[in-house]
Amino acid sequence: PNGVWSYGSMDVAFTTFTPFIHQRTDIFGFDLWSPPGVPPHVGLNASATPTFNVPPGYLALHPGPGPEPAVLRWTAPAGFSGSIDVNGQFLSGDIGSMQLAVRRGSTVLWSGTDSGAFALSSLVVAPGDTIDFAVFGGYSYGNTPLQLTITASSASGEQTLYVSNSGNNT
Repeated sequence: PNGVWSYGSMDVAFTTFTPFIHQRTDIFGFDLWSPPGVPPHVGLNASATPTFNVPPGYLALHPGPGPEPAVLRWTAPAGFSGSIDVNGQFLSGDIGSMQLAVRRGSTVLWSGTDSGAFALSSLVVAPGDTIDFAVFGGYSYGNTPLQLTITASSASGEQTLYVSNSGNNT
């Protein structure tokens, strides 16, 4: 996580975001951010091999017990105002049935089951606005990789704000 990115979980009603403050590396080579103990967590496959169907260098979201969502949150940076395009896909991870969502507050912008691509165009955002990428349900087998690009349109043209899995995390 960095300035515009937060890893955390939400209650099942998607009303309260709780940032993860603990980081550890597990025996499989994942850098995990979570509450103390068991999932939910957001993990980076820092190993050189695919693990639980998560390619090396990819983030994966793992829900908590019951339907507790694991969440990757993007917050529009200070000084930014305009529209963004959000493109990406949740990839098939572990076996099991995962529920997936891209949310803006209480509004579901996209949802799916197990995997799927999304293309959200011209979302108007102001500093501090958030977009949440959530995985929930399927606690027993929950690693779900995510590819993601957020591109901003401005008077000076398009600017890529974030590209997952390429080293560009601005």
